[in-house]
Amino acid sequence: MRKQLQPEVYGRANELLAGLLPLITPLYGTKDLQAVIQEDPEELTMDLGNVKVRASFNSPWLEKGAGALLAAKTAEDEFYFLGCSTIPRVESLDPERPYVEFLTVEEGEFADGRWVMHRLLNGDEEHLHFGPVPTLLKVRMHLYD
Repeated sequence: MRKQLQPEVYGRANELLAGLLPLITPLYGTKDLQAVIQEDPEELTMDLGNVKVRASFNSPWLEKGAGALLAAKTAEDEFYFLGCSTIPRVESLDPERPYVEFLTVEEGEFADGRWVMHRLLNGDEEHLHFGPVPTLLKVRMHLYD
């Protein structure tokens, strides 16, 4: 039996997505805007140019149910991830720069068209993990050899 999405979770996802719309609307229909959902286990990987993002929905740390991940590439090294109940894994697709690390990971939201950071994640917090409440992250990555 599939878990039902709670109204407050759905509301928070829509609130975050509404703030993100001006940024992602120009990306619609391109490879720079992709999403995966737990209900489609055949499609859990997103190719975003020089990086691949693979969503994992199976972990003892994740609540079973309605997991999803949206990824928007807004610059060569900048991405927004909107997710819940998933763990994204990032890999380099550049053979000359096979390694990838996070430069910054900011948790926040858009208010009046501006990014508002609530937390700057670092250290072991950089292992991205989205809990059952939808969360928006702004991520800068560095690819290297």
